[in-house]
Amino acid sequence: MTAVAPAGVFVVGTDTDVGKTIVAAGLARMLRKRGERVAVYKPFLSGDATAMDAQILARAAGMAGPGMLQPALLDVISPFRFTAALAPGIAARKEHREVSLEDAVEHARDLGRVCDVMVVEGAGGLMVPLSHQLRADACVIDLVAALGLPALVVGRTALGTINHTTLTVMALRARKIPVAGIIFNQTDPAHDLPDQDHLEAITNLTGITPMITLTFTGGSEAILVGTAARQFETHKIWENITAATATRA
Repeated sequence: MTAVAPAGVFVVGTDTDVGKTIVAAGLARMLRKRGERVAVYKPFLSGDATAMDAQILARAAGMAGPGMLQPALLDVISPFRFTAALAPGIAARKEHREVSLEDAVEHARDLGRVCDVMVVEGAGGLMVPLSHQLRADACVIDLVAALGLPALVVGRTALGTINHTTLTVMALRARKIPVAGIIFNQTDPAHDLPDQDHLEAITNLTGITPMITLTFTGGSEAILVGTAARQFETHKIWENITAATATRA
């Protein structure tokens, strides 16, 4: 399938609350500083009354300045927003709203026409339902496949991450979705960082050596996003993503 943008990546999580937004925003900030026209897209957003995740992404990409986004721009970046902190498909059903993956793809294509690179962020893990019909063919993984972008896997630094990360990569490969790489994000300072044994296990199980582990950083949005962007630049994350998706799926 033809990708919705000239270049880009879909940031997927092994679960909810693994720090996908900071990873996606850090990538957007880094690419913007390189002079790229960056579009960000978080089509499904639940339980975020102020759509903060979408606003963080927009500011990182330079699509908006300080302060709250205008509703019209917010609808472009995050068209399917729900009040309850539930899987989008379940939230849509409870709010009596119809959701179409085809519409989400068309919104992405519109953004793709006005950018050099697109950074998309998913909702929860790959098998989270997106449609109010709760169809098996309308989950996050189906949206990733439909957008035609490689997937960057973000995992937590906590017990269970070996299993969650491996299963996520396996699911992507089963759908022939290119895997751009694996990034770990320490969202809680109480979580131990993955040691060499953990990294070796994941490398052996997936065939992918994790690119980087983002350590916990306190502070403002600007600090969190800026720190991620600088680390991504230092570790040449975009070059690694490009090389990885050119040679494997």
